[in-house]
Amino acid sequence: MRLNNLVSAAVLLGLSSGILSGIEPGSAGVNLSSSARANVYVAQSGAGSGSGANCANAKPATFFNTPANWGVGKPIGPGRIVGLCKAITSTLRVQGSGRSGKPITIYFMPGAKISQRACAPCLDMSERSFITVDGGVDGIIEGTDNGTTLGLHVPSIGVVASNCDTCEVKHLTIRGIYVHTGRGSEIDQTQMRAIAFTGDNFQVANNVIHDAGWAITFGRNGDKNDRVYGNDIYNVDHGVVPSFGSSGGSAGPFFVYDNHFHDFANWDTSNNAYHHDGIHCYTVAGGAAQHITDFYIYNNRFDGDIGNNATAWIFIEGSPRHDAFDTPCADSTSRLWIFNNFLTSTKGVAGNGIITLGSFGPTLVANNLIDGPDPKNPQSTCLGFGRLAEIYNNAIGGCNQLVTGPVPLALDYNAYAHCSGSFNCWWVGEVDTADFARHQAAGLDRHSVSNTAAATGSNAVGVGKNLSALCTGNLRRLCRDFTGALRPLRMHPDAGPFQRETAAITPNAMGRAALSASQSSIEQFYGRTRRTASRLPILLTFDLNRTLQATYRLHRGVLQVSYSGRRVVAIATTSAYYTTAMGLGVGAPADARRLVGSGWRRCGLSLVRHQKGAAMAIRVSRGKVTRIALSEAATKRCG
Repeated sequence: MRLNNLVSAAVLLGLSSGILSGIEPGSAGVNLSSSARANVYVAQSGAGSGSGANCANAKPATFFNTPANWGVGKPIGPGRIVGLCKAITSTLRVQGSGRSGKPITIYFMPGAKISQRACAPCLDMSERSFITVDGGVDGIIEGTDNGTTLGLHVPSIGVVASNCDTCEVKHLTIRGIYVHTGRGSEIDQTQMRAIAFTGDNFQVANNVIHDAGWAITFGRNGDKNDRVYGNDIYNVDHGVVPSFGSSGGSAGPFFVYDNHFHDFANWDTSNNAYHHDGIHCYTVAGGAAQHITDFYIYNNRFDGDIGNNATAWIFIEGSPRHDAFDTPCADSTSRLWIFNNFLTSTKGVAGNGIITLGSFGPTLVANNLIDGPDPKNPQSTCLGFGRLAEIYNNAIGGCNQLVTGPVPLALDYNAYAHCSGSFNCWWVGEVDTADFARHQAAGLDRHSVSNTAAATGSNAVGVGKNLSALCTGNLRRLCRDFTGALRPLRMHPDAGPFQRETAAITPNAMGRAALSASQSSIEQFYGRTRRTASRLPILLTFDLNRTLQATYRLHRGVLQVSYSGRRVVAIATTSAYYTTAMGLGVGAPADARRLVGSGWRRCGLSLVRHQKGAAMAIRVSRGKVTRIALSEAATKRCG
C-alpha cells in the first residue's frame, strides 16, 4: 500500500466527529471507588469472622486460590468483585473466568498490595478470560529483596497472564521486580518482568512500572487487539516488548500509546550486557517472521536519560544478516504506524538510532519530534529506516546523522535542525552530506526545511504535509497533536507532535481565541495589533455595538477578534485553517438548503446555529463556506 496515494484521495467533509475525537476504547472492567463494596474480601491470613463481608472479616488467600470457590453461583464468578486487603504475601492464582459484559474484577482496596521478596509470580491469571485487575487508588505489586545490593538475585515476574483473553491490568504500581544498581551484569534481565501476557483484547493501562528488567512483554501467534497505554515506565532495561516465539503466523493489530518511557540508565553495565530499548519488537532466532496486521505506536513520550548502553527508544528489528540468526519483528507485508511521539534523551546516545526500523512492510513515520543530545557525537543517529517507509512531518535534530537508510518511498515535509558540527546530517542512499541543498538535489525532502544551528522543532510551524485523509478508524489520532489539539484539515500542519495553534472551531472558540477570554490572553498568543471600532454587524448577523475589532492576517486569510470591555465577544475568520471536528470551515463544501434542514436557520445572508449559549454563523457562496463567525447567542440580530 502506498500511503502517499491514500493521502491524495481524501474527501475531508466525510470525517465524523467520532473519528476525530481522539477518544480511545474504554476499560473492559468496572469503575469502583475506594468506598464502594466488593462481593468478597481477601487478606493474607483472613481476619475477624472470616466471612469475607469486608476487610475486617476477610477470607484468607487460600480461599482465593481454591478452585471450588470460583464459578457461576460461587463466591467468585462472572460479574463479581474480589477486594484485596492489606499486604498479601502469597501468590494469588486466578481459578476461573468471567464472561462478556461480566468480568471478574480483582480490586486492590486502599493500602492493599501483593508483596514478596521476589515475585514468583505475585499474581497469575493465565489460561483465563474476562479478568480485570484494578489497582484502585494505590494498589501495589512488589518485590522487596531482589536486586544488585539486596538479598536475592533470582528470576521474577510481577503479573503473568498467558493465554488470557479480554483481560486487563490497570492502575497498579509494580515495582522492585529487580532493582539494578552499579555497573554489573549479575542476572539475566529478560527474566525480570513486571507484566508478561499473551491473549486477545488484553489491556495494560495507566500503571506505574519501575525497577524491572523488561517491563511489559507480550506476543502469541494469532493475538489481536492488544493495547498498552497510559503507563509510566522507568528504571527498566526494556519498556514494551512484543516478541513472538513461534515461526511464522499472523497477529495484530497492536497498539502502544500515551505511555511515558524515561530514565533507563541505571541498567548500564561496564560490559554493555544490557541493551536498553523503549519499545523492542522481534521474533526468536531461526523463526520465520510474524505477519503483524497493523502495529500502532503513537502519542508516547520518551525522555530522561536513556543510558549509554541503549539500542533505541523504538527498535523494530529487521533481517540484517539474512540467515537463521536474524530476529525480525515482522514480515515485509506488515504495516507499521509511528506518529505523534516525543523522543529525546538528556545524556545517553542510542547505539543504533533513537528510532531504528529494520526490514518492515509499509511504514508511516509522521509528526514525531526526534531530538538527540549531541550532533557532534559520531555515534548519534536520530532516525534509521527501510525502503518501504514514508516519512513526513517530523521535527528532527540533535544527532550526527539526522536520517539514514536506503532511499525510502517518501521523505518530505520535515523540519531539520540542530546538526551543527556534523559532516553527514543526511545519509540516504548513496548521498552522505551535511549540505541540505545537495540532499534535496537527490530528490529528497523537497518541501522540507533545515536550520542546523536552530533548536529542534523551532522551525516546524506550517511545514507539514496534510495527512487528514488517513484520519479514520485506528488512525484518527493522526489528525490531532500530542496534546489533543486539532490539526488543520485543509492547510499545512506543523511538523512534529505539537500543533502551535489548534485549528479547532468549537461552540465557544476558534483557534486560541475564545469567547469571554481576556484581551491580554489573546494578545499574548497572537500579538498586539491595531483595534478599530466596528461599523457593521459581523456577517450582517451579530449586532455588536461599541466593540473594537482586532484583525490578524494569518493562515492565508483573516482572523477577527471583537472586544467589549477588554473581553472577547465575537470571533470571525476567512481562513481555511480553522475547522470543526466534522470538517465545517472556510472552503468546506456546503449546501444551504440541506443545512437549513438539519438545524441551521437563515439570518439575512448567513446561516446561524445555536450551540451551548453561543451562536455560529456561516456565509455560503457557490457551494462553499466563505466565512465563519462565533458570538454570544444574545447578539444575533434575527430570531
